[in-house]
Amino acid sequence: KMPTWLFVIQALLIGATLFAVVPHHVHLQLQVVVWTIGVVAIAVIVGVDAQDRFYSNDQVLHTTIVRTLLNWSWLDDYPPTNARLPYILPAVVIATLGISEILALKVVSLICLLVLTNQLLLHYHGIRPADQLKTLYLTGCGLIGAFFSLLALRETMMMLLAYLFYAEKSPAVRATSLTMLMLLRPHLAIALLIGELIGMTISWINMRHRLGFIFAPMSIILSAILGRTLFYFRTDGLFGRQSPLMQSFRLQELRQVASNFVGLQFLTTGAQNINFSLVDLVILRFILSETVVIPTLFSVVVLLSGPRISRKHLSVIVAFTIYVSIATSTDFNSFRQNLPFMPLLGTVVLDVLLRRRQPKSPEPSPRFGRAETIISLRGT
Repeated sequence: KMPTWLFVIQALLIGATLFAVVPHHVHLQLQVVVWTIGVVAIAVIVGVDAQDRFYSNDQVLHTTIVRTLLNWSWLDDYPPTNARLPYILPAVVIATLGISEILALKVVSLICLLVLTNQLLLHYHGIRPADQLKTLYLTGCGLIGAFFSLLALRETMMMLLAYLFYAEKSPAVRATSLTMLMLLRPHLAIALLIGELIGMTISWINMRHRLGFIFAPMSIILSAILGRTLFYFRTDGLFGRQSPLMQSFRLQELRQVASNFVGLQFLTTGAQNINFSLVDLVILRFILSETVVIPTLFSVVVLLSGPRISRKHLSVIVAFTIYVSIATSTDFNSFRQNLPFMPLLGTVVLDVLLRRRQPKSPEPSPRFGRAETIISLRGT
């Protein structure tokens, strides 16, 4: 057990170090300051030994795995393929320096947020400070990202990896990102891959202009059916007893899928699957407003774009719908589950807004994958 004063000193030293080495950008440095204050506050208020149960008990599992690996052993009842190693192993390296295990995990969460923020600022370079704040807010790097960087959870890493899979042109970076996502959350990686393949196929046969404004809602409905079908094939096998297509058309399932497009999943999820009270859920969405604003704006933009939807944006629509239709088939349908998609949904919104500002210029290619979005925390 680590005394509180030592944990606080470690957090302050790490915060000061990261503040000095990150690119000299006010938003990046502000994220480091917020992280340092927040991590210290949680440890002092909740307690160093009890902080792994603050918000989510998944932190207990992550901390246990780190401690086990530090002892050169393994959990007998937990296979390596389910150990979320892309997130755990960097924390193990940090913890070997004598850093608290849970603090090491939180450092990894912060670094992933800083890299993602840096990527987005490079992606939309040359805009005003107010627009930069809007960019970070609409991509989940504002309040959501700051909050989850304070926790020993893998969400900020999945946000970064999902963004890199779509933003980068390098096949090596994209393949690595997808592989790491497969180890962190398999159905997320599968949804992203299928979304990319379907986006490429539909763009090739040019269905968007043929169907006009019914193209987007039709894509969402068919993707929801596909996601539900994939779930039942996974649980029952190809010749299972249940009919995946008929299961997909039940009204309750469609309502659950639709609620994810406005960030109100808790209204359609059974009470037995919710760990917070209704008041707590409403307060969380008021404070972390991006959880409602981003998917709602994304839905509006998608429905109004019609045939002007780009191939990359179509891939996001298909992947997100497949993903939430799988999630709604389980007991894990929450805004936290959808966090990896927030940067992608927000980028779709930002791209459309930028395009509307320049109506007379030729339609730009999707802003995903610019050459300057190279992974780096070095000075930029």
